Amino acid sequence: MTISQPKTRDDLIALLSITDPDELQALYDAAYAVKAANVGRVVYYRGLVEFSNYCIKDCKYCGIRKSNDEVERFDTPRDDILAMARWAWENRYGSLTLQSGERQDEAFIDYVEGLVRDIKDLSHGELGLTLCVGEQTEDTYRRWFEAGAHRYLLRIETSNPDLYATLHPQDGHHRWQVRKDCLDSLRRIGYQVGTGDMIGLPGQTLTAWKDTLERVLTLQPEHISCYGLKVEEGTPLYAYKDFCHLPSDDTQADMYLAAVDILRSKGFRQYEISNFARNFQAQYEILDRRGISGLWPQRQLRLRWQAVHHRPGSAGLHQRNENRR
Repeated sequence: MTISQPKTRDDLIALLSITDPDELQALYDAAYAVKAANVGRVVYYRGLVEFSNYCIKDCKYCGIRKSNDEVERFDTPRDDILAMARWAWENRYGSLTLQSGERQDEAFIDYVEGLVRDIKDLSHGELGLTLCVGEQTEDTYRRWFEAGAHRYLLRIETSNPDLYATLHPQDGHHRWQVRKDCLDSLRRIGYQVGTGDMIGLPGQTLTAWKDTLERVLTLQPEHISCYGLKVEEGTPLYAYKDFCHLPSDDTQADMYLAAVDILRSKGFRQYEISNFARNFQAQYEILDRRGISGLWPQRQLRLRWQAVHHRPGSAGLHQRNENRR
C-alpha cells in the first residue's frame, strides 16, 4: 500500500481509520520518512515539570482560572521537583521546563529563584532551564536569568489587543500591552524567548489569523507555538460557546496549515505538531558532559522506554529505543 500525503480532512480521517496491520505499518513507515526528512534521524527529548496550578489570573477560557472552585489545586513539594530534575539530568536530558500558574508575590519569586539555583547546582550547570510562569516585572525576570534560567515561554495568545480583551476580564490585571512589554523585557535581558498564538478564537477568520501571526513574528521570538483553543467546561467561554462564533473545524485546520506555510517561509522549523523554532538546534539543544550544545544522533540513544504517569507535578519525560517510543 502506498500512503499519499493527506490533502483534505477526509484524507486524514481515512488514514486515522486504518486497522489492517500491513496498512498500518505502511502508514508508520510513511510517517517516519516525513519525520526523517524534516527533523532527521535524531532523537530530541526534554522534561516538563508542572509544579503548581494556583493562578492569580482569571482568563475566560482557562480551566485553572482563579475563580474556578471545582479544580483540584496542587503545589508539588520542592524535594519532588528536585528529584525529577536530578532524574532528568542523570538520564542526560538537555533541558527542563518549570511551568505553573501565574503568581507575582515575593514568596513565589524567591521560590522560583531558589529552584533554578538548586537545579543548576545539582546538575553542575549542565541542565538547561526554561521557565513558563507568566507575567513578571523586568527585575524578577533578571533575577531568574542571573540564577541560571536561559529560556522563557510567555504566550501572547493573539497579537490583536481587541480580541485579547474578549478573552480576559477587564479588571486591570489582564492587559495585552503588559504581556507584550514582558516579551520585550525578556529579550532585553537575554533570554531565548518563546511565545504562542491561539487558533480558533471567537470571531477569528483565516485572514485575521494570518495577520495576527505575521504581527507575532515582529516580536522576533526564537520559538512559536500555534495551538488550538480548548473550551474548558465551567469557564465563561464555555457558557456562551454556541453563540460566540467560534471558527469551524475546517477553518481551524486551514489556519493551522497556513501557520505551517508562513512559519516555514520565515525560517522556522517544525519539530512537534504545534511547535516551531527559528534556530532548531538552540531550541532543542542537548548538552553533553563537556557543556557543548549539540544534537545526539539516534544511534547513540539506546534507552529503555519508561512509562511516566502524568499526575499533577509529574515530569513529562519521554525516551526512545531506536525507532520505538
